[in-house]
Amino acid sequence: MKNVDIVKIILICLAVLTMILMILGVRKIVAREKAKEEAAKARVEVFELQNASQTPTITEEPEAIEFEEVDEDVFINASDVELKAKPSESAEVVAKVPLNALYKRVGISERWSEIIYKQEKCYVANESLTTDIADLVITE
Repeated sequence: MKNVDIVKIILICLAVLTMILMILGVRKIVAREKAKEEAAKARVEVFELQNASQTPTITEEPEAIEFEEVDEDVFINASDVELKAKPSESAEVVAKVPLNALYKRVGISERWSEIIYKQEKCYVANESLTTDIADLVITE
């Protein structure tokens, strides 16, 4: 073989090697860009989830609850009981009241009681009330 032929073969090999390296480099660039795109999508999803949890949810009004009129004294028989603005677990908390506090109950349903708190009607779960003074918890 002549030196010229060897040079031509070397140049062809170098050209092929250069094309292979370019193809591999392009693939790496494409893979890198795809990874960046997926990471950006993931950040957007996280952002949307974080904002979704901060967005207030609109809840339906509770069904109309029928209260039977009563006029009786009741005691709070649990700690940190919440008085609600409406007869619903998700309703605004009007106040937290202490154990053994005495209130006037003016209405009762299957699950809720209407009581008078600071001259306003509030609602409390029946399970947090008792009419029997013997049920009160003695604390020291």
